[in-house]
Amino acid sequence: MNWIALTGIYFVAWFISLLGTLPFGVERDENPEAGHDAGAPVKAMMWRKVAAATVIAGIITFSIWLVAELELVQQIGRAH
Repeated sequence: MNWIALTGIYFVAWFISLLGTLPFGVERDENPEAGHDAGAPVKAMMWRKVAAATVIAGIITFSIWLVAELELVQQIGRAH
């Protein structure tokens, strides 16, 4: 598997991981000020979520690379 494919897999996995980590640790403001959204988090903690998404995407990408390198999954119609 070449590095371009791995880079694409990493970015897709990172984005999906980020979307998955966004809801964790969200605390809503019970008494929002006028003009503020009632569902907006008090403290978003985006750096933690970005770091978590980075680690998760790295694990997913490494797993896919390992499966491809060790040929644990055979392609359909591919004869050896």
